[in-house]
Amino acid sequence: MDALIDTGFSGFLMPPLAEALPLGLVLYSTGTYHLADGTPVTYFLAKGTVSVASPVPESRDGVFALAGDGALLGMEFLRSMDRLLVVGKVVALIDHAMLPDHRPHLPASRD
Repeated sequence: MDALIDTGFSGFLMPPLAEALPLGLVLYSTGTYHLADGTPVTYFLAKGTVSVASPVPESRDGVFALAGDGALLGMEFLRSMDRLLVVGKVVALIDHAMLPDHRPHLPASRD
């Protein structure tokens, strides 16, 4: 299924319930999320695997929140893939390992 990346969704994947159940996902609980206006909403939860057919096929396991009309990929999914979403004149999903190390170098301890 096609999915949009939703930077406001903190979860892993939110597929529509009608498309998720035929896949054989087993519901195990409910979870509460908050919409942009702060309204709490409760969704059914299921565990599943997302496979991405990018240049190198990858799969990740996560919690699916079942709701909505179209599938949404959340920030937890991007973190699990170790990707950075860069938004500017061009929008790109960049492999974190391709970036140089920008952590500040701290002086050695004088113990």
